[in-house]
Amino acid sequence: MREIKFRAWDKEINKYRKDGQIQLGSDGQPFVLFASQFGNLVVEEIVNVIIELYTGLKDKNGVEIYEGDICTAEAWSDDCFHEVVFADCAFCTKTDGVDYCNDMTLFMCSKYEHSSLTIIGNIHDNPELLKGTQ
Repeated sequence: MREIKFRAWDKEINKYRKDGQIQLGSDGQPFVLFASQFGNLVVEEIVNVIIELYTGLKDKNGVEIYEGDICTAEAWSDDCFHEVVFADCAFCTKTDGVDYCNDMTLFMCSKYEHSSLTIIGNIHDNPELLKGTQ
């Protein structure tokens, strides 16, 4: 069974929130749970975050692969960097604005195909990697 994890990009502070800071409600809405100065538990909804789901796989260097990651692969014939996306009920890659979910670049169908992937950044910290390919 695949481990369900996610990370959250905070658009206000332009960085990822630390693990455990953000939780997801049953409706999918992110929130933070904290103790107030009076000792009460307070739930604060978070609206300026982008939730990125963990694929359940790691690249060839053992780095966890999330939506929004930018990767390359030894097996691909193109020289483009690819963004990891969730589309058509599967994790796949996108480059040049095209989802490759029905193509050979679909790497989540096989636990072996991802072994040649290398995560080189993400769409928030390294958007320049995708310049000219989107």
